[in-house]
Amino acid sequence: ILLFQIVKKNINDILDFSLGLWILEFILSNIAFSLMACAK
Repeated sequence: ILLFQIVKKNINDILDFSLGLWILEFILSNIAFSLMACAK
């Protein structure tokens, strides 16, 4: 059971990390898009 909890925690951490990266990428692309729009 302990091993299962460890694996589950690792999966949750990886999912949180991936979600964080996805959000960061989303924000960065929005900023880049805004800058390009302003440049025009």
